[in-house]
Amino acid sequence: MCAGFFPVASGGCDGNCPAGLNYIQTIGAGNLSSTVTDLVTWQRGLLNHRLLRSESVKSMTSHGQLNDGTLFNYGFGVRVTKFDGQTVIRHGGGISGFRADLAYHPDSEITIAVLANSDGFNTAKLSDQIARRVINVNVRSESKTAPHSR
Repeated sequence: MCAGFFPVASGGCDGNCPAGLNYIQTIGAGNLSSTVTDLVTWQRGLLNHRLLRSESVKSMTSHGQLNDGTLFNYGFGVRVTKFDGQTVIRHGGGISGFRADLAYHPDSEITIAVLANSDGFNTAKLSDQIARRVINVNVRSESKTAPHSR
């Protein structure tokens, strides 16, 4: 198990838990230990309908709708947005000393999981930087080869 780190006023980070924080009290809000491999396995299980029926996955990954018909970018537990013109379905979170982001790019069939043990680390930003590089690599490599169907 790793320790979470927190930014300090003098710069840098330290591993001292903020006063009053008890991780035992965080059940449901972050009392979960995982790895990037676990998160990618979870994502694949959802997408391959081994964990939920296809109808449930479709509802989960669709935009929400208010009573007046207005759409918003949150499905059932995930945010559905655009990234460089492509759909991205993601869920991020954190608790004191830790941050996480799990992003799936269905147009490119890419899943990116980022975990950090630093309270001030922006996991979504790193995920987006990785996606931009991977998606650009895929686009370039596909343009050099003969057209093919997926």
